[in-house]
Amino acid sequence: MASYPEHLNQSNKNLLFLEKINNIKNCWDWQVTVCFYVAVNLANAHIAKKSNLHFRKHKDVNTSLNPNIQISITKIPEEYYLSYM
Repeated sequence: MASYPEHLNQSNKNLLFLEKINNIKNCWDWQVTVCFYVAVNLANAHIAKKSNLHFRKHKDVNTSLNPNIQISITKIPEEYYLSYM
């Protein structure tokens, strides 16, 4: 599984790619897809750094980030969680 730095590197790589395609007309679907993967990698980087956990399923990441799960050491503020969701 990817480590904290590997997730951050992938997020940065995706952001650089987004810069390249951001001005292409009729490419909004790919822009949104790239933004999604930036968020996924940043969420996984956070989880890896805080708990050294590595999930394969989005459902597990969502549960780990959920601010309503009191025992989660990787939960994030509700505002960020709702944006991620």
